Amino acid sequence: MSVHTSHMQWLFGGSFDPIHMGHLTIINRLRRLASDWPIRLLPCSTPALKKPNSASFEQRLEMLKLISSKIPQLVVDPREGKRSGPSYTIETLKSLRNDYPEHHFVLVIGDDNLSELKQWHKSEQLHQFCHCLVINRPGYSVDKLEQIMAEISFISVDSWQQFSEHRQGKYYRLQDIEENVSSSQIRAGAKASKSKKNAIQMNQYRQLPLEVENYIQTHSIYR
Repeated sequence: MSVHTSHMQWLFGGSFDPIHMGHLTIINRLRRLASDWPIRLLPCSTPALKKPNSASFEQRLEMLKLISSKIPQLVVDPREGKRSGPSYTIETLKSLRNDYPEHHFVLVIGDDNLSELKQWHKSEQLHQFCHCLVINRPGYSVDKLEQIMAEISFISVDSWQQFSEHRQGKYYRLQDIEENVSSSQIRAGAKASKSKKNAIQMNQYRQLPLEVENYIQTHSIYR
């Protein structure tokens, strides 16, 4: 049974520590794919498999709001900050299904996260709650991608438009996104800057939206 496209949503989660131009490249690509689908940004509160975030949840939330205020399609969702303990994607998906029973979700995953995907909490259940759009960067093994997705019961489709033909459990490999922007490099650059003046002169934040750069400088984050 096909799903009305007005009931489809992109889910874009991550630490966003901070949100940078690489994230915006993906967001703009999603907007071009489906201009009428909301893009729900889900900042992680407490990573289960990675180091703790450098900026607080509230600071990262504010940086996301600065971007979403200029892009109506973006929805900043703070639900992971309202739960205690590690932020598990499966729990977020269950919460979204409960809040929006008529909607269908496409989880956006970068291929850099695929190696740990099977380690996600109850990853074998993900296919019951969403589709997946995998951002496949040049050089990543397609065979490895197919193996990992098959192991957690996702089935490949030939076009992202086919997501609307099913409730959940499908994945599509999106190619041609090349971004070398790294949140960790941005944090390191900010920490190395000894003053706001130096940060500007050295262009430490060249990979950040201006609003986010200003927020980081004003609040002395990552120093």
